[in-house]
Amino acid sequence: ILCKVDDMDCTTSDTIQQCHKVLENALKFLGEVLCIQIDKNKLLFLLCGRHEKSDLFDVLQKNQQLLTDTGISTSYIVGDTQSRLKNINNSYYAMRKVMFMWVCYGRKSIVTHIGEEEHVDIPSNTISNLIGSINAGEKEKIESILGQTFDSFQGKRDPLISIFLLQLTLSII
Repeated sequence: ILCKVDDMDCTTSDTIQQCHKVLENALKFLGEVLCIQIDKNKLLFLLCGRHEKSDLFDVLQKNQQLLTDTGISTSYIVGDTQSRLKNINNSYYAMRKVMFMWVCYGRKSIVTHIGEEEHVDIPSNTISNLIGSINAGEKEKIESILGQTFDSFQGKRDPLISIFLLQLTLSII
């Protein structure tokens, strides 16, 4: 489990220690817990034992609220279970990829579906075509571009979708 204090500017060693204590105590019921500070505002928890992601989600959600009550906002990424210790790097590298997309998930997020995203291909000229059609007043073409774009997103979970939609909105404005 990767834990991030959302407001890096307010992260102190006391904040990290408090997160460490709260989460370590909460996760002990799942088995042995090892905590490593990997950055100024990030902790990595390695869990040894059997557990379900739904159990972890509940525990993280409860402790997220506990920390929020003390003024600390946290986000989490739950990595994949590894049956062999030597494979733990696979889970860590997958979490690191998601870490770069944390901005897409927002504050107080709990990401448990690493690797389950369905990549969406967004044509590079979509926004420029849309803006051109808006400027030309081509209502049917605008509807077509937006319809095709949203149809391609239907049922997919790619964090890039929210970035694209934000970029699209800002371009239109």
